[in-house]
Amino acid sequence: MLDWLVIGGGVHGTYLSNVLVNALGAERERVRVLDPHAEPLAAWRSRARNCAMDFLRSPGVHHIDVEPFSLLRYARSEAAPPTAELWGRYQHPSLCLFEAHSRAVIERSRLEQLRTRGELRRLRTTTGGYRAETTHGELYARRVLLAIGPPAQLEWPVWARAAREQGASIEHLFGERDPLANLAAHEHVLVVGSGCSAAHAALHASRHAGSTTWLTRTPLRGAEYDSEPGWLGPKHLSAFGHERSAVRRRDAITRARQPGSLPERLQHAVKLALRHERLQHLLGDDPRVERAENGRLRVRLHEHTLEHRFDRIVLATGFSRARPGGAWLNAVADELGLPVAPCGYPLLAPTLEWTRGLFVCGQLAELELGPTARNIGGARLAAERLERAGVAA
Repeated sequence: MLDWLVIGGGVHGTYLSNVLVNALGAERERVRVLDPHAEPLAAWRSRARNCAMDFLRSPGVHHIDVEPFSLLRYARSEAAPPTAELWGRYQHPSLCLFEAHSRAVIERSRLEQLRTRGELRRLRTTTGGYRAETTHGELYARRVLLAIGPPAQLEWPVWARAAREQGASIEHLFGERDPLANLAAHEHVLVVGSGCSAAHAALHASRHAGSTTWLTRTPLRGAEYDSEPGWLGPKHLSAFGHERSAVRRRDAITRARQPGSLPERLQHAVKLALRHERLQHLLGDDPRVERAENGRLRVRLHEHTLEHRFDRIVLATGFSRARPGGAWLNAVADELGLPVAPCGYPLLAPTLEWTRGLFVCGQLAELELGPTARNIGGARLAAERLERAGVAA
């Protein structure tokens, strides 16, 4: 029987497996990470590349190594690639630097050896722990850590679904195909959505397509992070932790988030592209899309009564607002009689336990860790909770 089974091998699962074996003293042979992908961070890398990310929004002290300044030291070492960069006073790493550092950490800490490729189908209790029924077979563990990523369902606006059913060339940024691939100089591209992913996509298209228009529902606004840095420490988490009502905690999370905002570096890049007319920005919602005679897409915005024609439309509308985990997590909660909030999210102990031996991190832990739970900084908050609880032995 394993001591730990980590469900999910993205940023959170990979980092916390590193913490378990290299900081909290768990035996390597008794820790496994269950993940459907061939390599650690595979889904994260795919999403980052699909939106043409160049720099992370996270600061340089947030990464998958145990020691906080590991990435910053790596950036100054000969091992770092020539194109590796840090930007700004928070030393945001370039995607190239973050990925190179991650590969170095995975190799040095032999994190690949902890992985088992497969998907969880069912989780049940057994003598001394849990039995995980997976596509790889059955795995038994004293403790299970749920480290799953965002919801599997992508956010498709109603108008986009309807247009796609009529044959319109509309792709989602995080779909199976890369919608920004092979852009041609004669193409007219429409990017729909707000926030960093949409900004990265729009800027990339503006450099490679003939013309690029960025459509957002709300005006562009700036914020260095998607919630205040005070949510990574006692400044905000202290009062949040003393709040007993899950409904009021959910309200606090909603108020703290700054969705659709852009950090300073992206703001400058967007303003420059707009000034040089490489990018056009439109405000509007619920556009009407029809196929024109020449094969292009005719887009009408009711608010402005404007008509535009595009060769392709790229959705940067993120993931479903539903709670991650879907039906299998509902089944786990029902079979084990686990407490959930009115919003459907787990109600956790301060140790991040949902019930004895079943731990939760990432977005699923936000009612305990606050609005940064889903970010890389949230993974480090989760590690602090596990360390404080002394749960690795």
